[in-house]
This record gives sequence, C-alpha cells and structure tokens, in this order.
Amino acid sequence: MVVLPCLAALILAFGANALTYNTFDGPGFPACQNVSAVHDATSVKDIQNTVQNAIKAGQRVRASGKAHMWYDTMCSDDPNTVIVRTEQVNKIYDLDLDAGTVMIEAGVIFLQLADYLHQRGASAGYTLVNWNITLAGCVAMGAHRSSIREDSMVTAGVLALDIIDGNDELRHLERDDSDEWLAASTSLGLLGVIVRMKFKIYPDFKVYADQKTLDEADILDGDIYGVALSNLLAEDILFGQWENLNFREKTTNEPISKWPPVWEYGIHGDTLELAFPVTQANARLKRVRQLFDNEAKKLKFMASTYRSGINIKFCRPYFDLLSQVTYGTSDGADWDKSTIMLDFPSYKPSIGDGLRYNEPFNHKLAETLIDEFPCRPHWTKNTREVFECSANNLDPDHIARLRAVREKFDPDGIFRSVVGEAIGIY
Repeated sequence: MVVLPCLAALILAFGANALTYNTFDGPGFPACQNVSAVHDATSVKDIQNTVQNAIKAGQRVRASGKAHMWYDTMCSDDPNTVIVRTEQVNKIYDLDLDAGTVMIEAGVIFLQLADYLHQRGASAGYTLVNWNITLAGCVAMGAHRSSIREDSMVTAGVLALDIIDGNDELRHLERDDSDEWLAASTSLGLLGVIVRMKFKIYPDFKVYADQKTLDEADILDGDIYGVALSNLLAEDILFGQWENLNFREKTTNEPISKWPPVWEYGIHGDTLELAFPVTQANARLKRVRQLFDNEAKKLKFMASTYRSGINIKFCRPYFDLLSQVTYGTSDGADWDKSTIMLDFPSYKPSIGDGLRYNEPFNHKLAETLIDEFPCRPHWTKNTREVFECSANNLDPDHIARLRAVREKFDPDGIFRSVVGEAIGIY
C-alpha cells in the first residue's frame, strides 16, 4: 500500500482458522483482515449472549450490518475477533403516529423502515443514498445526508437507544446533553452494539431530487453558502412541477426503472471523504483545482471516474463529540453555518497491480487538505493513513471525553477498532 508522506453460524473455539470479513464490495475488499468468527445474530438476546461468550473467551467483538465500509478499518488487528452481523435482528414495532415515534432493532435498513412507514402514512423525514446501510450503523458511524435546512445527521432522529456494552450490560440512553449521549451519538461502535433505537418520524411526504450543472467559476469565486441556501427556494417552486424521469435503454428504447449497484457488475471503487467548514469552501475548492492543474501540467489529467463523480455535500451542524458536523471545537473554525464535504471516489482497476493511474495524487490530495485545512474524516470512507494524519484536527477535549465514556462502557476494549486507536480513544 502506498502511504501518505505524513506517516514515517458462531465459532468461539480456540485455534479456528482466520477469516476475512469483506466490505460490500466482496472478496478482495476486506473490512477486517482477520477475524475468528462471523455470527449471524437472530435477536437482541442472541447479540447479548454472543458478547457475553466473547468476553468470557477473551475475544473482541465488532457489530456489522450491510458494511457501509470501504477499507480495512472496521476492526482492530486482533485476529481473535468475532463479527456479529445484525441483518436478521430487524423488528420494527411500537409505531405511535400521535407521538411521532417508532422502535427499530439493530439490523433495520433505511428502505425497510421507509417502506414500513410509508404503508402507515408516515416517513423517517429524509432519504439515504446508501440504501443497504443499517440505521444503527448510520448512528454509530456518523452517517449523514446532504441538507442545510433539515437535520443532516441520521443520529439527529434518535430519541433513545439501547447499547450492549463491554461489561455485557444492556444500557438504555435517552437523548440529553450528557457526555454519555454525546459519545453514543457518534460512537464508532466503540461503546458497544446498538441493539434498539427509538426513532423520530413524520407524516408521509414525497422527496424529489434536482441536478444542475454549474460553471466552475461561479462556484470557485461565488457565494457557495448562498448558492446552497437558494436551493431551498427552488425546492418549494420547482419540485412542485417535477415529472418522472424518462431513462431508456438506447438500443431498445425500453424504459429503465431498476438501478443495480455497480458491485453486482464486478466494478469496485476507492474513495476519500473529508468535511470542512462551509466558510472555507471556496478556499478548499480552489486548492483542489490548483492541485488538479499541477497534475495536468504533467499530462496527468485528474478526474473522478466513479459512477457519481466528485460529490459535494452540505450538512447542517449537529453537536456531539465525534460527528463530522459538530461545532464549537478547539480549532477555532466556524463550523456553525454548515459543513461542506468533498467525496472523491474513483474506480479501482480489476487487472494489473490494482492501482489507479493517479494513485500518488490521491494520497497527495488527502495529505494536503488535512495539513492545510481544519477538516475531519468520514468514519467509513477513508484509509488508516488518513485517520492517523487527521487525528490532530480533532478536538482533544472531545476525544478525552469520549475516551472517558468508553472506559466506563468498555474498560477492556472489547469493541476496539483501528480507527479508535488512530484517533486516541485507547
């Protein structure tokens, strides 16, 4: 691996063969390089029993849903680790339309909840692009959508949650201002397994999407925050006139209504995602353009070759200890208006050495942005090296407070991960 310049069924029996636990991309794309077992849990009690048995056996545990994960950062490097898959623990119950709440278990994915609520005249209040990610995983790893008017963090919709911690205790947390809640809000799974959540819901409504192509100069030299705000008015006016998309197969002219994920075609990608204060959006984008231009002078033309191109997202501020969009941090940057994300995916070659033609540039880009801007990493879409390099950009007080909660919930590091190690939670 090329590194950044800043870096100088349950099997608990001992002696079991090491397993590789893959990301959604499948074989060759490990989320955990070596684990001792993968257990498909069937109930909350089953998850608790698995954690209890692992504690007795001196093993580590990591929970996994559909694995919204790109790199080998989900576990620690301890091969004596048990993966608990939560997909089958997916009950939805106690819907209260008057109170606007519903209970969901660990393995519920967004589309499952959305369909359940839609049939009952309700909605979760937003959509997620990554349909296969569990909502508990969204909360643990700080997943977000793109919005500056409404809450962008999935965890903003959580009113209460139950966690099985490293003491094999089932803890119930209600939303408040305590460090326990602020740590659990984006915990990276370091406090334990989120097994249940009370979720806020809304009356059912339609969600539309609009896509525009803007001139680069209008963005780099324009009022990026103002452009994002103007979209709020466009939503109210233009979406009322929206019609169904008319995609068709070019050889038969038949309508296209299904969109299989690219990995079903054996196409895979690498990615990088960093968050910045929106007040520094112009400077950050101009710096990226400068780096692109420098490569072009070497006849290395930079582009994101992935299906979605380079993604720019805006997220409303949300306070907790470790989210990408938290504010009031020691770096002194103005995170209060909103956050802008740079998501830079690209296809990973399936032949040869597997390296992209611009491989060194991708690492140079990450290193430069981390060193020059107050940026934060997305918790599932960066390499180990990016986490290690960006650790200094995190608020040390927030890290210390989360570490203190972790020591209470998981004193022996049962739920340890390389990300937690890289940012100083251990």
